[in-house]
Amino acid sequence: MKNRSLIASSYKVFGIKYFLSFILLALTQLIFWMINKSYFNLASESIFKILKGNLIFILSTLSIYLCVFILLSTLPVISLKKFRYDSLYQKFTSFFWLAATFLMVFFNLVDVFWYETIGSRSSFSQLLVFFAVESKLSFIFSIIKTHFIPIVLLIAVFCLLIFLCKRMDKYFYRPKESLDYKYSRQGLICEIILFLLVVGGSFWFYRGYYKRCLRPIHAGYFSSLKNTDLVLNTPYILFKTIGKKRTKRIEFYSKDKVEELFSIDRNLPTQNTKLSPPLRCIKDSGVKNVVILQVESLSAEYVGSYNPDSKFTPFIDSLIKKSVSWKGWANGNHTMAAPLSMNSSFPQYDADKYFFRSEEANTEMDSLSQMLKDHGFDTSFFFADKNGSMYLDVYALQSGFDAYYGKNEYDRDNPNNSDYIEGTWGILDEPFLKYSVEKLDQRYMENKKPFYSYIITSTSHHPFLIPYEYKTSLPQGPLQIHQTIAYEDVAIREFFKLASTKEWYKNTIFIIAADHTGMSQGGVWATPLGQHSIPIIFYTPGAECSGTDDKLVSQVDIFPTVVDILGIKTHILAYGKSIFDPEHQNIGLTSSSISYIFVEDNYLLQCFDLCSRVEVFDTSKDPLNQDDLMKKIETLPQKQKDKILNIIEKTRASIQQFNNRMLDKRTTLSK
Repeated sequence: MKNRSLIASSYKVFGIKYFLSFILLALTQLIFWMINKSYFNLASESIFKILKGNLIFILSTLSIYLCVFILLSTLPVISLKKFRYDSLYQKFTSFFWLAATFLMVFFNLVDVFWYETIGSRSSFSQLLVFFAVESKLSFIFSIIKTHFIPIVLLIAVFCLLIFLCKRMDKYFYRPKESLDYKYSRQGLICEIILFLLVVGGSFWFYRGYYKRCLRPIHAGYFSSLKNTDLVLNTPYILFKTIGKKRTKRIEFYSKDKVEELFSIDRNLPTQNTKLSPPLRCIKDSGVKNVVILQVESLSAEYVGSYNPDSKFTPFIDSLIKKSVSWKGWANGNHTMAAPLSMNSSFPQYDADKYFFRSEEANTEMDSLSQMLKDHGFDTSFFFADKNGSMYLDVYALQSGFDAYYGKNEYDRDNPNNSDYIEGTWGILDEPFLKYSVEKLDQRYMENKKPFYSYIITSTSHHPFLIPYEYKTSLPQGPLQIHQTIAYEDVAIREFFKLASTKEWYKNTIFIIAADHTGMSQGGVWATPLGQHSIPIIFYTPGAECSGTDDKLVSQVDIFPTVVDILGIKTHILAYGKSIFDPEHQNIGLTSSSISYIFVEDNYLLQCFDLCSRVEVFDTSKDPLNQDDLMKKIETLPQKQKDKILNIIEKTRASIQQFNNRMLDKRTTLSK
C-alpha cells in the first residue's frame, strides 16, 4: 500500500503542476484576445473550432517546454532508494517546471501588448531584434515604464508559482516514508506503464494528433487566415522558428520607385480592342465554370507540340490543336509552389525555404478561389495524395475552397479500392481524375451554380510507377519519367472523355499547366529557360478557340486572366497580368537556391547575391546561354544596353516588392 501511495502522490503533484501550466497559458490566450480583439473578426467563425485549435496548440506547447519536467517527474526510478525523494532532485525538477512555465507565460504576455505594433505573433527572429538594440538598458526601462502594471502582475504570478511549488514539494517530500520504501516488482511495472503512457501522451500532444508533425500552418484548420493568431500562441511560434533563416528587409529603391518599376496592383477587367483572334475568342467565350488541371512535371520538353522528338503525349498534342496555348513559364520548381502561383498569383521568390513551413505561412493573400467563392461560385480542390501532404489541404481551406478531396475522401467513397501503388505519391491519376469529374458533377447537380475547381495529378512523380497493364502498351524513352508522362496523357484523355458527357462541359474553360518541369535530356531544355518551360493550355470546348500568339505566359498570369474572362470588376494584388491586358509584358520570374531568375522578351537574367552579380543572355541568339552580355555591356548598342539595365532594375524592384510585402503582410489590398 505504501508503494502505491508514493506513486500516487508523485503523479498527483505532477498533475497539479502540469494543470497549473495549462491554466496559466490558457489564461494568457484569453487576455491576448481581450486586449487585441479589435484586430479580429469572429462574425463568420466557429468559436468551438477556435477553442479546439487553442487546446491542440497549447497541449503541443506544454509538451515542448515541459519535456524535461515531464521526464524527471515520471522516470521509473522510485525503486532506487532515496534518489527520487532526494531534496536536491526535487528542487532540480521544480526548477525546470518553474522556468518553463514562466517562459511560456512571459512570451505569451509579451505579444498581448506587442501585437498591435507588429501585427503578428512574435517569431524567434523578431525576438533577436532586442539583441540588435544599441542601448539595451534604456530599451528595458522604456518597456517597464510603458507596461508597468503587466510586469508587476507577471512578477506576482511568478512569486505565486514559487510559493505553490514549495508547498507541493513539502507535501510530496517525505524522507521517512521514502527510506522505508521496499523494492517491489509490481511497483516498478506500474511506474514503467505510467511513464510510457505519460511520455507517449506528451509526444502525441506535441504532434497535435496529426500523422505529420503539427506546424503553424495547421492553425488554418480552425479559423480563417485573418484569425489564425487567435489559435496560435507565442511560445509555440518562438520554438518553431528557432534556427529558421531570418528574412532580411531588402531596400534597393524607394517605395514609389518600386511601384513605378514593378507594380502588382491590378484593375480588372481590362479593356483592349487590339486582341489577337485566339485571345478575342477566349475573352468572348461566355464560359461559366473554371477547371485548373495542374499536371505533375509536364515539361514542354515532353510535349510533341513543343518538341518534335517527343512522342509521349498524343492526346495533349491533339488538345493543343483545338486550344489557345503557349510554351509558358513555371514560377516555381516544386509542387507546393504551383497553387500559390496559379491560384494566388504569388511566385516562388524565396527558394531557400518552403513557403508553407515558413514564418509567412499564414499570410493572407488574394486568391482566385476566394474571389469566385465571394461571387457565388462553388469551389473545390482535388489532390490525389494523402491528406496533409505538402500542407495543400490547409492551403485549400485558407484560400477559400469549399471542399477538399484527397486520398482520405477517395478511400472513403471507394472502399477496398486498388487504385494506389505503395510508395507512390497518391491515388493513380486515371481513377482519381475520373473521380474528380464525378464529384464535380455531383456538386454541380446539387448546387446548380457555376463552379471553380483546382485539380492536381501526381503519378508522373518519382518513383514513376504506373499500373501493370500499361507497362507494355505505353512507349518508353531514355528517361524514367517518359512512360509515366505517357500514362498521364492517357489519364487526361479519359478525364476529358468522361467530362464531355456532363451537362456543364461546354460552359467550362479548362486550363492545363504543369506545376514545374521534370528531368531533362539536356541541350536547350537544361538551360534556365528550358528548366521552366511548361505548356499552358486554355481549352474552351463550347467556343472552340484555337491558336497562339507570341506572349510569354506565366503561371502567375492565370488568376488575373480568369477574372478578366469572367468579367468580374475588381482590384487585386497579383504578380502576373491578364493576358488580355494591353500592358501585358513577356515576363517570367522565379528563384532557385542560388539565384533569382527574371525573363523579359528574349532576355534571361540571373541575379546572384541580391544582384551584386548579374548574368544576362539573349536567348534568341544564344539558346545555350554561353555569351554573358554583362561582360561586354559597355560595348553594346545604347538601345540594347538601356534595355538590359532596365531589366536589372525591374528584377531588383520585383525582389524588393515580394520581400517587403511578405515581411509587412501587405499581400492583400486590405493591408
